[in-house]
Amino acid sequence: MKTSNKFVDLKNSRGGTQDEVMKLIIKRGEDPFSVENLKKYHKEPILFETDHWLITKSQWPYKNTEKHILLISKRYIEKPTQLSNEEKLDLFECLRLSEEKLGVVGGGFCMRFGDTSLSGATVKHLHAHIIVPDLNSTSYDKERVQFFVGGNK
Repeated sequence: MKTSNKFVDLKNSRGGTQDEVMKLIIKRGEDPFSVENLKKYHKEPILFETDHWLITKSQWPYKNTEKHILLISKRYIEKPTQLSNEEKLDLFECLRLSEEKLGVVGGGFCMRFGDTSLSGATVKHLHAHIIVPDLNSTSYDKERVQFFVGGNK
């Protein structure tokens, strides 16, 4: 079975329903984060959008997160160096809006890019994560939120 296509890399999936959805994406050969395809594969609603970014909750949030938000570029690119100056400024506007509209008061802002065997990303379409830990999670003392970089062999 194929484990990747131009848009996703199944080897970096965390299993379960994520695997099922990614296998369908590979079969169809579609970009799951394109504006026209997002609703086919991503069941969380768009919380808000800017000129260059879509903001939504992660469909598969990391363990021990209170909030796991995705900022998805509306344009297909794979690296932050491909962002225009307007897109870069707008990305930071998304951070401000996340604070204002979603109550994000702290956490992590993370982005993988490029070769998925190095980045560990499942989706190649450039996107960023805003991660707020759940300090009240029963397992948080044993395991903090982990954002992996580096793909599975």
